[in-house]
Amino acid sequence: MLRIVWRSAFVCVVLAALTVGTGVLGVLAPRPLDADEGKRVRLLVKCDQGELSDVLAALAQTRAEVWDLGTMKRLTPTVEKPAPTVEKAEPRGPIPPLRDAGRVMEEILATVAAVVPTVKGRPPHVDGMAVKPRAAIIELDAVAGADIDNVRKALAANPWLAARLEEIVSGEFRRRANGLVGGRLVLKFDTARPEPGQAVHLDQLDMQAFERVLRPHKLSFRFAGAVQKDANRKAGHITTAREYHLDKATLAQLRALLKDIPKAQPGLVPFEVRWKDDGRRIINKPILRVGGRAPAAP
Repeated sequence: MLRIVWRSAFVCVVLAALTVGTGVLGVLAPRPLDADEGKRVRLLVKCDQGELSDVLAALAQTRAEVWDLGTMKRLTPTVEKPAPTVEKAEPRGPIPPLRDAGRVMEEILATVAAVVPTVKGRPPHVDGMAVKPRAAIIELDAVAGADIDNVRKALAANPWLAARLEEIVSGEFRRRANGLVGGRLVLKFDTARPEPGQAVHLDQLDMQAFERVLRPHKLSFRFAGAVQKDANRKAGHITTAREYHLDKATLAQLRALLKDIPKAQPGLVPFEVRWKDDGRRIINKPILRVGGRAPAAP
């Protein structure tokens, strides 16, 4: 379409030139395919200097290229394409560490233990927990639902937890066969607020080091998952992690193990833990997820 318009315009120019007796001669030719074919046209002219100035002035604000038919030299200036803009990568700050699930569990257990029960000698008891990066779920039993509600208030007042929480949601309450009330609390972490500090870079997991840290606590694992890499390019880091299913343990053994895992390897953090009391203060198959972070390739 553009080529047709230019041809029509040039015919008008030639006719006008012939009318006034000038010697303008022109040919419209398409540019090669590698020169934006369809967006520009090439105009070959042969005329005297005065007429050439009029032609150049008339086409100054157009996309046409004017060339001398005799010398085959371009008469209009070459318009250079602007250099492509290269977006500068935003400077990345320090990599925040993974949140230590062992520390979360300790804060929860200590807070629950400090709650004054409605019935003396019958404090609320945590019989299951799942701590993950986005939330912690607590299973409780107590003499009354008021005890569980008091636990919720105490957790909200815990300074270390409050700095990381978005909200605490009360789940269902249910009367159990033993007369106690079972309840659930969900602690939702503020995912927009990274854990303070800077992660020690870790991109490889030392399985033997993890096995060595199990032995002093007389624990072993039944299953070890595959090593997984989770890249967060926007945040600029990669999380390397592995899941372990342990044999049965007591809560005391599990708490002691969680404190020792960071000593097994620099940068290693237990950032998920799941366990359930079987009613006899024994935990069957607790699950741990351990890992660390390292910078992602730009």
